Amino acid sequence: MKTTESLSTLDTKARYVGYLWLSDETTPIIIENGKIEISLFEQVNPFVIEGQLFDPEGNKSYSIRYSDGQYFITLFDAEDLKHCGDDVTEYMSLRMGNRKLCFKRLWLPQPDALCENMEVLEPSAMIFVGFEPNKFN
Repeated sequence: MKTTESLSTLDTKARYVGYLWLSDETTPIIIENGKIEISLFEQVNPFVIEGQLFDPEGNKSYSIRYSDGQYFITLFDAEDLKHCGDDVTEYMSLRMGNRKLCFKRLWLPQPDALCENMEVLEPSAMIFVGFEPNKFN
């Protein structure tokens, strides 16, 4: 897992699944097997306030947040995803049509004072891995 402020982290040639939510919109831009327009991130207003993108071919997931005038982009790569196993959680979206957002929970070893500082697995992040369409109607 790597967090950065650099937009160069985003691969403009990849084909993504996910969404980008602009600051002046009530619904997000849905991306299904499409490329992203980097110009969306270069605008002052409206700006991308949040986004979740998954590149299935490169096995990378990007979590995008905008705060205090800068972007925070967290990249999860194949190495992070292999620690997740099949632990997928689905969340129903309110403003994205008949889609469920799918996330894998990343478990990482952390020392635990209650276990004599031995490492125990703790949930460390939720990684977006795409949509599960038409699960509910």
